[in-house]
Order: sequence, then structure tokens, then C-alpha cells
Amino acid sequence: LLGLFEGIPNSVICDVKLSDLSGNSITLSDGKQLDISEELVRIMRHADEETEYISMTKTEKAFPYVPSDTIIKRTAKAKENVMSNTVVVGSKVRRCARYFGIPTLTIKNLVESGRLHYISEIAKENGITVEEVIKGKKYRKMFEDRYGKVQNLMTYWLTYGQTICG
Repeated sequence: LLGLFEGIPNSVICDVKLSDLSGNSITLSDGKQLDISEELVRIMRHADEETEYISMTKTEKAFPYVPSDTIIKRTAKAKENVMSNTVVVGSKVRRCARYFGIPTLTIKNLVESGRLHYISEIAKENGITVEEVIKGKKYRKMFEDRYGKVQNLMTYWLTYGQTICG
């Protein structure tokens, strides 16, 4: 969840390995480099050491992971079904949403929340308004490089501008 929030694309998140880390910088399988939080680094290190999946149900069950050098591991049962990263991550996010009782928790909402947070941080760091970040080419490149292209800035501003500023 935090990886999506911090801008690791859904398309490559299942490919992330601990060896991709250098300090707080991660090099993704698509070649993109991101600076990530200490918290995400800590979670990645912990996840890399895990050997089994504990179901998030009332009767906790443990399923061993298939050995892998990736952070997001699969169980033997899941390994039988070759699934895309999108399906694997989407399934995990839906399970978390059910477990925490947050029906609005989706990949898209996590990524967009991360983008909004990042835009807000850029504004604070540069002593400018959120509107200047969203509409300024230099700053737009920063958040689009991390989270993907915004198709229409005016629509984006009208949709999310008050959310960040309010």
C-alpha cells in the first residue's frame, strides 16, 4: 500500500527486490529511480524476510511462500495461476480494504492520494501554492515522472485542487 502511495507503479511493484535499494533510492525494473521513505525501506526489509502468508481472516491460516528474491512473494497456490502484477496487487488491495473496512481503498485512490501528498510537499518545499505546482511545467514534470501523466490539468485542478488546499 505504501509503495503505491509513494509512486511505485502497479505495473512493476511485484518485480521489486531488496537488491534494487540503495539507501532510500530504489531502481525499478522499468529503469525509473525513486527516492522512498525510511518507513517503506523498513517495510521492504521486513517483507523480504517473511517466509509465509498469514490470512487476514478470523481463523488465521499460514501459507508458505515460494522462495523468491522479490519483496512481494506468492504462495504455492497463487504461483500455480500465472497472474499479472495488476491482478496480484489489485487482489491484495481489495483484501486489505475488506479487512480494514475501507471500501474506497483502491489502487487508483492510493496512487492519487500519494500524488496529492507529493504535490503538497513540493509546494511546501518551494514556498509556492499548490496551484502553481499543478500548473507549472517544472513542477508538473516532477509529479508526472513519479505518478504518471495528468491528462487535463484544468480538470485535475477542479477535481483535486480544493482537496489539497482546503
